[in-house]
Amino acid sequence: MKIAEVIHWKTNYAPGIQCFSDRNYAERRVEREGGNLADLHEVGAVLVYWPPAQGAFPTAPTLAQWEAEYDAQFTHDARAARAVDGTDRLQYEHLFELENRMRVLEGSPTVSAAQYRTALINRWKQLNQNGG
Repeated sequence: MKIAEVIHWKTNYAPGIQCFSDRNYAERRVEREGGNLADLHEVGAVLVYWPPAQGAFPTAPTLAQWEAEYDAQFTHDARAARAVDGTDRLQYEHLFELENRMRVLEGSPTVSAAQYRTALINRWKQLNQNGG
């Protein structure tokens, strides 16, 4: 159901756009909400309800382009940066301060916040080498 993630990501969860994996459920839901079954599009194993208010349903090449953009944004490097940036700010600041205190005690030069962040990102990538 990756295409469902891609569609929701690209449309920023636009109102009315819904993705389903079960045809019977999708048809019942669209009819119950007063939608037109002609606006239900099959994309691989996913059914996408695309209401007319959202404009024309994207073509296959457009969907492929969206998927490529999604993959590019969520690469291993981007996931590493998000993982580091998603840590608790207090924890990050505390560990950054401890790192520099330890460096001073060792007689090593201190590091900037940007250098420390980059080091954490590289460490995360090292620990998750296989894209995990």
